[in-house]
Amino acid sequence: MRELIYYKGVPVPFMATWSQEITAAMTGAGTKGAKLRMTQAVLPGRKPGEGPLYVQYEDEYPGDRDAFGALWQRFPLAQGKGEPHFAKVHPLRQRRAMTRHLCQVCGNPADRNEDGWLWLVTVEDAHRLANGGEPRVRTGNPPVCQRCCQLARDYCPHLLKGNAVVRTRGYLPWGVYGIRADPAGSTPGHTVAYGHPDIHRTIAGQMLVTLQDVQVTDLHLTA
Repeated sequence: MRELIYYKGVPVPFMATWSQEITAAMTGAGTKGAKLRMTQAVLPGRKPGEGPLYVQYEDEYPGDRDAFGALWQRFPLAQGKGEPHFAKVHPLRQRRAMTRHLCQVCGNPADRNEDGWLWLVTVEDAHRLANGGEPRVRTGNPPVCQRCCQLARDYCPHLLKGNAVVRTRGYLPWGVYGIRADPAGSTPGHTVAYGHPDIHRTIAGQMLVTLQDVQVTDLHLTA
């Protein structure tokens, strides 16, 4: 079992980035060089230069892409070193938590019972679900375990405005949040679905999933 990491008395989420990881990324340490290039695909029946663009590392390794073909940001691993940056999500740990059903707070296995996986959703989704909206939620936040559920509700700024504890019988990978690469530059904050042509020119930083058959077990809405 992983030990929950605290910094100055505050629990630090498993998927938060630490200052030494950011420093190493800025210097290129722990990223295997991470040199990117744009390539134009040559498609049958089309002239050279008419195919779609896609981004790749010059020295791609197994694990640089997920099971759906999206290219992921390389990022150093130094969890617990330096100071935590709570708002900056670590790409590898977020992806690992999503694909391996790990708690976003401690990194241990998330809770699951006969009603499904344990999840926390933000105030916007909480209001929609409370008003009889479609029982589906798209999120970039991994599930939680029982121990960390209340910790997240007490400390996470995004949940202090209101939240809901839900169970979901299943969740499907939807797409990624990351950087859209382009020969003329790049666009951060890009969200794209798996299967969309833009997925081939996006450098992923977070995996987004769709929670299905969501059931609210505890609702907290602020006035």
